[in-house]
Amino acid sequence: MNWIDLAADEDPAAIEAELTPDTVVTRFMQLSIHIIHGWDKPACMKQIGVIREREFRRVGAGRNLPRDIDALDTTPGTYRQLVAWDPEHRQLVSMYRFADTAQIMRDFGIEALRTATLFDVAPEFQRDYLSRAVELGRSVVNREARRAIAGLFAVWSGLGVLAQELTHAAFFFGNVTLPAGMAGECRDAIIAFLHQHYSTPALRSLVRAKAGMGYEATTTLRAFASNPVDAREELIAFLAARGAAVPPILLSYLGAADEIQIFDTARDADFGDAWEIAIAVPFAAANAKTRARFFNPYRREPGGYFDR
Repeated sequence: MNWIDLAADEDPAAIEAELTPDTVVTRFMQLSIHIIHGWDKPACMKQIGVIREREFRRVGAGRNLPRDIDALDTTPGTYRQLVAWDPEHRQLVSMYRFADTAQIMRDFGIEALRTATLFDVAPEFQRDYLSRAVELGRSVVNREARRAIAGLFAVWSGLGVLAQELTHAAFFFGNVTLPAGMAGECRDAIIAFLHQHYSTPALRSLVRAKAGMGYEATTTLRAFASNPVDAREELIAFLAARGAAVPPILLSYLGAADEIQIFDTARDADFGDAWEIAIAVPFAAANAKTRARFFNPYRREPGGYFDR
């Protein structure tokens, strides 16, 4: 693809000025974790858009825009941004976009959810999941940040905050992205592994790709080891031998929870024709290590985002 030029980075001073004390939700190592609203934090939102587009292009899934920003980021009352900030080096290190799905459906209707652009959801899914979920998307670690290694862990600290502050919610729900440029046999292997260990036809019937957007395997789907841990290692080796890897966000979910639920897979024409695998992670499935590191230490930040 002939990529158009990225927008210039925003002035760090402008970003820093928008990350006011009332946006802080927690702290992780040397990073501060914030929730911001893209509609009233323009410098932060523009920089998030640059980082998203730059990082997604690295894996062939960018939108070929100067900044990856859309109406879900800028419409008041819709999706919010969870970001990790490095105050020493004045850099945004990692980020997620998220929404309280019950609030979005109440205020704007289900069609306002990102999920609704890719999938048709059954009434049971609306009732049992979307009425109590936090939809996640646009997960990015800024590889150019000095503390990039801490970035994914820092955002998990923020997810731990959401799991405790949004008391009506019980699930994280979102997508795992497989870039269009990934070899078909590698995509097939990842999907086969997930279907074997974390999905059922009944689950996939709850969230189905919209007509014409469904995934069709290019090879005969292989069977993996019956033990999911052994199967994961088998998958990692299979992909590595072909110059590919399990998406880091999927490894993160598998490592953080004792249970994940996999639904259908859809092509995302607005995201470089990448394939999006719908996934839910129950809060209750967070394993002991995740709880000890990211959930249990949480104390509400005085004067912060949730202390209002």
